[in-house]
Amino acid sequence: MPGFRVRAKTAEVLISTFLLDALLKAYKIKQPGRYNLRACVLKRSRKLRIGKWRFRMVNNLKIRYSTPGYPAAEKELVYKDFGASGNALIENDVVYYDKKTAPTSITGMPATHIEITKHINSVLSAPIYRPNDTGLENPIGILSIDSKMSVEKTGFDKPTNYDIVTSMATLIGSFMV
Repeated sequence: MPGFRVRAKTAEVLISTFLLDALLKAYKIKQPGRYNLRACVLKRSRKLRIGKWRFRMVNNLKIRYSTPGYPAAEKELVYKDFGASGNALIENDVVYYDKKTAPTSITGMPATHIEITKHINSVLSAPIYRPNDTGLENPIGILSIDSKMSVEKTGFDKPTNYDIVTSMATLIGSFMV
C-alpha cells in the first residue's frame, strides 16, 4: 500500500493479535478444521570477514508472529533449508507438506525439530514479500498454516487454497515494511 507506513511495534501488535487470527478464521470458513498460523521472518545472511577470508552466514527463519496458543517450543525453532517453511524459502514458491504421502520431506531436519513438530500432519507455506518487490524475488519471510489433520482434510494441496494463503502472505508483507 503506497504511502502507508506502520511503526514496527504497531505492526507487531496488528499482525500477532488481530491479522493472523482474522486470516485463520477466514481460512476456516473455506476449509473447516483446527489450524495454527505462523509467520516466520527471515534473518538475512551476514558477511563475516576474518583477515583475508570472507564468509556468508546462512539465512534463518524464526517464528515472529503466531496465532494464540501456538506451542512455545515451536516458537523457539530456527528453520533453515528443511521443512515446508525452509523449502518455500529455497524454492521461492508455495509448498505443502503431507506427513502421510511424503514422510521423507523431514530428511535433514534436526531430531529436536522432528520431536517438537511430530503432532503436525500437514503444512502449507507461502513466501512473504515487501510491497515494492514486484518481481517477487526476495522473500522477507514465510507464512505457514499447519494442522494435525491430513492434507485430505485441510486441502493444502489445492491451488485455490494456495491462492488464499498467498493473499494472506501479501497482506502480512504490506505491514512488514
